[in-house]
Amino acid sequence: MPQARLQALLAAEPAWWRPIGMLATELAFRYGGATGDLLIRDGRRRALAVLLRLAGSRHRDRAAPPTIHISQSEFAAAANLSRHPAGEILREMAGQGLVGLGYGQIIVHDAAALRALVDDGA
Repeated sequence: MPQARLQALLAAEPAWWRPIGMLATELAFRYGGATGDLLIRDGRRRALAVLLRLAGSRHRDRAAPPTIHISQSEFAAAANLSRHPAGEILREMAGQGLVGLGYGQIIVHDAAALRALVDDGA
């Protein structure tokens, strides 16, 4: 939307400033967090941070275990890894019961444990 049009809409509906500001803040945190996750040098920690972000669980738990509909190749690309190391990381986490793997999907069973691995550098 052109800026002039947005300003005209907001002039006509000033109450819209608040939700638009909240959305802008949410997006700034989301994309800033995504950039920060991709700057993690350790591939395992980076992959887990990306997995949590894709699940909407990077900084909080969700009521139900989130399911991410993504192939392992797509996940590897999102984490800036090749498919083989990304698959090894996912299988390791599945072996520990932290995630579940299915055809074209990853289920995050224990986001708190994954966050601890990412944030503590373990």
